Amino acid sequence: MSNLSHEVPPEGLPDNIKEYLARMFLNVDIALSRGDTLPKLTAPPIRPVTGKIYYFSNAVAAHPVITTAGYYGYTTAWVFLG
Repeated sequence: MSNLSHEVPPEGLPDNIKEYLARMFLNVDIALSRGDTLPKLTAPPIRPVTGKIYYFSNAVAAHPVITTAGYYGYTTAWVFLG
């Protein structure tokens, strides 16, 4: 497995969100180790799903949060996960 399952959710989040993200990090890590892949997005979806993890292959121009490639989650706003 990669190091993604050892990623620590950002500080300042409620405990239930931290626990959820830790489970999702593990699920993503398992999927990647099996050869599954997340779609590489270059623009945010029109209707993001709360709790879903997205992978952006590059920064999204004119977006205040998606400033680098990586994993992002969506709650009521975009959150960089690593």
